[in-house]
Amino acid sequence: MSTVTYTQVQELVRHVPSAKLDRVYGMILKMAEKAEDVEISPVDFMKLSISERRKLMKNQARTMAAHYKKTAAERRDWQEGNFIDEIWAIEAEKRLKAYKEGNLKTLTYEEVFDQ
Repeated sequence: MSTVTYTQVQELVRHVPSAKLDRVYGMILKMAEKAEDVEISPVDFMKLSISERRKLMKNQARTMAAHYKKTAAERRDWQEGNFIDEIWAIEAEKRLKAYKEGNLKTLTYEEVFDQ
């Protein structure tokens, strides 16, 4: 996997629907708080005693289980594509508002299909 830059993450966040910003912010905040987690190379891991390795893996498993339990609804939304429906709903509302305010150029049937 290639290295992700701050710019790429910022650009991605710009595309998150405003209704989801609180959730995304919370996820990023939790990740930042957990940045103190120690990463260990595979070689160093193998140098640990069996009991130390077991303890590390048990803690990782607990952390992962808690994370997946907390983010199940968010993950389901993304997997089902529910965020796309929200984006289109927002776009449709913008277009309808522009139409009602007379700020949207409309075309007749003939103009569309005669071109």
